[in-house]
Amino acid sequence: MAMRRPHSKSRRGCVNCKRRKVKVRMFRMHSFWMSLCDEKAPVCFNCDRHGVPCSLSSTDSVPGTPHDAKSPRQPHLAPLAPRPPPETTFPSPADSSPANADREHVTAPFPAEVMGQRALELMHHYCTVTADTLAIRQDMCHVYRISFPRVGYRHPFLMHGLLSLAAGHKAYLSPASRSTYLALGDYYQTIGSAAFRAAMQGMQKDIYPALWGFSGALILYLYSLPARLGNSHLEDPVACFLDVVGLMRGLKTTLNPIISVMLRSEFSPLIHGTYPGEQSASIAREPCLEDTLLPPDTWQVMVQLRRFLESDLPSASREPYSKALDHMEECLRWCAVSGMHVEVGIALAWMYLIEDSIIVDIQARQAHAMLLLAYYSILLAVLERSFWLARGWAKQLMNQIAASLRGQVKFFGLLEWPRHHVDSLCI
Repeated sequence: MAMRRPHSKSRRGCVNCKRRKVKVRMFRMHSFWMSLCDEKAPVCFNCDRHGVPCSLSSTDSVPGTPHDAKSPRQPHLAPLAPRPPPETTFPSPADSSPANADREHVTAPFPAEVMGQRALELMHHYCTVTADTLAIRQDMCHVYRISFPRVGYRHPFLMHGLLSLAAGHKAYLSPASRSTYLALGDYYQTIGSAAFRAAMQGMQKDIYPALWGFSGALILYLYSLPARLGNSHLEDPVACFLDVVGLMRGLKTTLNPIISVMLRSEFSPLIHGTYPGEQSASIAREPCLEDTLLPPDTWQVMVQLRRFLESDLPSASREPYSKALDHMEECLRWCAVSGMHVEVGIALAWMYLIEDSIIVDIQARQAHAMLLLAYYSILLAVLERSFWLARGWAKQLMNQIAASLRGQVKFFGLLEWPRHHVDSLCI
């Protein structure tokens, strides 16, 4: 008997949000920037922002579902849990700060003394192992290994982001202990996200590095979903990937004002080391693909794809798809000049650059958008050769795309090239 598909919505939420038809989700991937009710008593974020009374003020806490550490789950963020007794929360010197006010609503997966030991274990693992797996360039690894932890000492929400990333890595490396590390990762990510949201309200200059660091750690943690779940089957890979993309695009918009500051900070290698920037103009339109991970006929195939889309799409849709192809070719050029050393940001950049209409079409499983996503999956497959946290996406996306295009003959031939190369590239 087929297992019933669980829903990801909640009927909880304040009266004002329901009246405005604001969506409520138990796993609040977009609660940083989208108009979702965060269900946080006594006043949810939306009511606080609008300065109106909140119906949640009559409740003590937000009901939730206890974490089941025995079976891996596939939520993108950990749900909020019921208010725990004081002795079950993880102690920290920063507990009294406003940025950590939400922590009392989150149940720690283990007793306090065990959580302290686990925190030390995870921080050691992050600094000695995980940090060096997040980039190839040594200057970028230095930022992850040295700069992030140093800033995290002053801003616990960044430290919690690093602990969640280390827990995800341990879940990937230690299948026998996966449930333990998944529980720890969800816990640290949840309390870190709550404090991050609070810190975003002020956006003081002295906290810019911590905001930037946590956003990077959060993206990497969420992107590692298939890997930390042991490459287990995702029920809807496209929806899961779009959740990560939505968060990335929201973060880019929200943190865009501080990029100029970060370019002059110790974090600048994470920007300069990923994107060619002004050097893009000097890159050949079709760089040599010898000694790269890209298929040797990539440029010819991209020409064929462009011709098909230009001839098959309605005129109103051609411009955003043409721009999306321009951006994909730009990412492929960056990938080509990187040789065998492609950084994560080079592949993910395309999802920042494309227009919203393409995202909407992918959400609607529009055939041309799904074909575009299939070709983009080549870049995701390239990442799997170097990064544990990238593993599991490309094949699962490709399988779902192929299923969605089954029976549409005109797309069949065009789909063969990305399917073949995703299969050959993925580990």
